[in-house]
Amino acid sequence: MGTQAIAHELEELIRRAPEQWHMFQPNWPSDPGY
Repeated sequence: MGTQAIAHELEELIRRAPEQWHMFQPNWPSDPGY
């Protein structure tokens, strides 16, 4: 399985339940700690 295929699988999992995923670093300037 190539990198792109893995990324697509992760995308599908995140799309099913986005509340179950957490970013371990701030992503947006409005995020605390950015």
